[in-house]
Amino acid sequence: MTVHEMELKMPAAEFQQWIEYSRVEPFNVAEVQMAGLMSMASSYMGASNPPKEFMISHASEVKEEEGSLEGPALENYLKGII
Repeated sequence: MTVHEMELKMPAAEFQQWIEYSRVEPFNVAEVQMAGLMSMASSYMGASNPPKEFMISHASEVKEEEGSLEGPALENYLKGII
C-alpha cells in the first residue's frame, strides 16, 4: 500500500491511534535488526542471548530495574550479554 492509498483509506482517528502507539512502543527498525544480528553473532560464539538483550531500549528497562548503569556496572552488564 502506498502512502497516498493509506491517506485515502485510513480514517484520521486510526492514524492518531498509530501515532499514540508509536509513542508508547517506538518503531525502531534499525535497533531491532542490529539486535538480531548481534544475537546471531553471540550464538555463533556459543552464547544464547535473545535479541532483546542487545537493544538499547532494553538496557534502559534494566537500568530502571537494577539501578544506575554507569562505569563498572555498565561494563559488567555489557560483558554479561556478550
